[in-house]
Amino acid sequence: MNKLIVDNQLQQKNTTNMITVAEDSLLIFAQPTDPIYLLITNSLTLEIECHAQVTLYIFNPSYDVSIKVHLQDQGHLDSYVSLVANHLMHTDITICHETKKTISNLFCHGISYGQGDLRLTVNGIVPKTIAGCTCNQTNQLINFQDAKSSIEPNLWIEEYDVIANHAAYIGSFLKENVFYLQTKGLKIVTIYQLLSKAFLYQTSQNEQYQQRIDDALLKIFAKEVKE
Repeated sequence: MNKLIVDNQLQQKNTTNMITVAEDSLLIFAQPTDPIYLLITNSLTLEIECHAQVTLYIFNPSYDVSIKVHLQDQGHLDSYVSLVANHLMHTDITICHETKKTISNLFCHGISYGQGDLRLTVNGIVPKTIAGCTCNQTNQLINFQDAKSSIEPNLWIEEYDVIANHAAYIGSFLKENVFYLQTKGLKIVTIYQLLSKAFLYQTSQNEQYQQRIDDALLKIFAKEVKE
């Protein structure tokens, strides 16, 4: 397993803050960092140790991936996961709160197209006595044409003194949003391109990361979207 300690020294060497993950890996965040961008390029298992406040973006274009996060010490993880599936694809994410008062906010956005069957499982775990934690997850998947997707959101909470929430949505872009953009003279393919970019970018600001998402979306449009 590839082991990587993400700290300020690494960030100084990697000015884009983007890391390509191509094999089973362990990432250790020992101190607060600027936002980190992960690009998944193979089916793999990713373990993350988070000891400080971190904002993490993960883009996975159609690989089976298992992600397990260990929140310890002052761990506070805001994580934005973007997924694209054109075949049967499993993504499993588990957030383990292992120290009191740790925080996790997870946002998963995915698009399934063509022969896509995106299967997302998200687990939030807070054991007994690990009090004062926040464990939130929001999952949204968009299906194009006859593609499929499913979400299994789980919260395994054994402690009462915890804030824990989950939300899940599967479907298409809201019709009122599509209609509004049509009234501005935009064609349906352009509308879905714009909505898909905003959906998968989430709050990311890294141009190289956004370009990788754009490259994946080029495979979808205009073939997969019809009026």
